[in-house]
Amino acid sequence: MTGNNNQTQASDMWLALITLAALASNAGAQGLTTDELAAEAGTGDASAAIETLPPVAFKDAEDLVLTPAAQGGYSDPQGRLVVDVIEGDNTYVAIRVSTKAGAPVSGAKADTAISGTSRVVDTSEALLTTSDTYGFLDIAVLAGKMGRDVLTVRVGDADVEIVLNVLSLAAAGVPDLPQIERGIPWSDLMQANVQYVDGVVATKFPEGIAERDGQQVRIAGFMTPLQAGSRQRWFLLTSSPPHCYFDIPGGPAGTIEVLAPEGVDVTWEPVVIEGRFEPIAEGDGTVYRLHEARMVNP
Repeated sequence: MTGNNNQTQASDMWLALITLAALASNAGAQGLTTDELAAEAGTGDASAAIETLPPVAFKDAEDLVLTPAAQGGYSDPQGRLVVDVIEGDNTYVAIRVSTKAGAPVSGAKADTAISGTSRVVDTSEALLTTSDTYGFLDIAVLAGKMGRDVLTVRVGDADVEIVLNVLSLAAAGVPDLPQIERGIPWSDLMQANVQYVDGVVATKFPEGIAERDGQQVRIAGFMTPLQAGSRQRWFLLTSSPPHCYFDIPGGPAGTIEVLAPEGVDVTWEPVVIEGRFEPIAEGDGTVYRLHEARMVNP
């Protein structure tokens, strides 16, 4: 398998998984599954359960109501949505914008702010950055350090708070990544600014990352297999462990495509991978790549 084919397949997989994550968020935007939404409407068409009133354009809407939802979300005593997320992982929040009467509001954009170390990121054109005819828009967040961060989403005069309960790997029952002397930490890698524009991934790297292009580096992470079999010659190294079929842990800057000619045995434990480092400033999905990679001891 050539490097170009690997890159294309990784790109297609990444964009497909992001799209599935966005669709999953939308389907649960009222705390219901797609089947439950359909049952509530008495029809097999889930959208009919949502679109009970004709949509209202944002410029004509009054008395806005924001309703957040997220996979696995729950409410705190103040009635705020709480989302558990591991340090360095991505999470997605769907916001339904409606009028007080319940009509969906289309064409609305959200302003966001976060207290804490987490940050809102632009991850894919597949996410709804402007509310659709059902009133849905999506917010992608990269979790920071362990703590309780508060995401505030504002549309017009309405706002809503979402609590991000950020857990460390240890708190989530996952072994910590080993410390590597002269290795590249994920905290540096994930400072990259990744933008998707017309299907092209454009990345600006933090100081010290771009200059390591072509160097032999070591990075600790978790393996996400991309091939059948117990030995992988092509896989992803991620900042946090795999936990969901619908998204890649850590987002694009928290993921490294690994090309290992000799193969690496599949493991769910943390691993240290050494290889020739390639940061990719512009491409079709991959932000980082390791060539001629192999697993080494910390």
